[in-house]
Amino acid sequence: MKLTLLTACLMFAPIVVHAEELTWGQKMFAKQNVDFGVVARGADVSYRLPIENLYEETINISDLRTGCSCITATAAKNQLESGEKSYIEVKLDTVRFSRERKTQVIVSLSMEAPPGKQGAYQQVTIPVSGY
Repeated sequence: MKLTLLTACLMFAPIVVHAEELTWGQKMFAKQNVDFGVVARGADVSYRLPIENLYEETINISDLRTGCSCITATAAKNQLESGEKSYIEVKLDTVRFSRERKTQVIVSLSMEAPPGKQGAYQQVTIPVSGY
């Protein structure tokens, strides 16, 4: 009887699933990936990845890299004041590259700190795909 009761309790017990918490840098991006889907060869394809400074401190985009030369990434602004919105332009090169592409944009962010406090640094990786 005890075993049956224990089994029933385990079967109907609420299952708690913890989603991975986003870092402060990831929270600045409304979208955590870019999927161009299927695009025609030679097409001019780009996406403006929104970024917003949610914090009181000024945020600097100190570095912006891509995982391969099949994409380029350019920040519209390198410094975001508190509450300011901007974007990172991600372009897929469909002239020199064909077939499926899975790569990433790596955004290095630094948070300025008031005098006497330590700033913060973080890299955010945004997966990019397209075919």
